Amino acid sequence: MTVFVAYLPSPEGRAALGAGVAEARLRGRPLHVASVLTHEVGESPTQAKRDMQASEATEQHLDRIADELRSEGLEVTVGLLHGQLGEVTGQLLEAIRTARAELVVVGVRRRSPVGKLVLGSVSRDLLLGANCPVLAVKANAGT
Repeated sequence: MTVFVAYLPSPEGRAALGAGVAEARLRGRPLHVASVLTHEVGESPTQAKRDMQASEATEQHLDRIADELRSEGLEVTVGLLHGQLGEVTGQLLEAIRTARAELVVVGVRRRSPVGKLVLGSVSRDLLLGANCPVLAVKANAGT
């Protein structure tokens, strides 16, 4: 069983990571940190190259996070998931099941009603779709 963090390099993602680390330590469990990169269907070669560069940068970022946390004595795994726009929640839910998560930690932010309608909410979908408890964490005020 693990503590699973759905991570993005944002204030909300960093808040989720901090809370996930605290929960993993409190529970004596390993931590799994996952990010999802999305790709558009039929993207141009230029965009595909940008996606590959983003993927490499994200993998390096996740590896740095893992190395830092391991140096602090925490058992950590990381994962970079790839999916098309609209598949983020499904990718994360499958990773949560695979990791045998006992807790999912996700960062949340306030959104306008139009923003919710147009973009949906991965956090909301994880809250409703995960087969374990989900801790929703807000970034500190002013960040």
